[in-house]
Amino acid sequence: MARDDLIQIEGTVKEVMTGGLFKIESEKGQQFTAKISGRMRRYHIKVIPGDRVTVAVSPYDPTHGLIVYRNPYGRVPRDARRRGSPSSRIAQHSSLLAAPQAQCQQQSRQQDRQQIA
Repeated sequence: MARDDLIQIEGTVKEVMTGGLFKIESEKGQQFTAKISGRMRRYHIKVIPGDRVTVAVSPYDPTHGLIVYRNPYGRVPRDARRRGSPSSRIAQHSSLLAAPQAQCQQQSRQQDRQQIA
């Protein structure tokens, strides 16, 4: 089946299973079993529980799919708990998670200037 025929569904990784499989739950509550696509494997993109991902699902078998994209703004960064780290500022302001990266950098620079002054 061609990639154009696959259905793109947004979801959250709930569980990492053996054999490179992931349990994904969509926003509507549907459950999928998915593997990482070839390009994500090629570029060593890691997927962990809690990540927001896009799954390409076949219309013939909607329970299996391929993870084709990992949303970088889907979760709070790991080192957000460390005080003073750049990602801790992002974690404090959850509205920044959906903002473009340039806006995040600009706001963090402004906060740095305020702390220095």
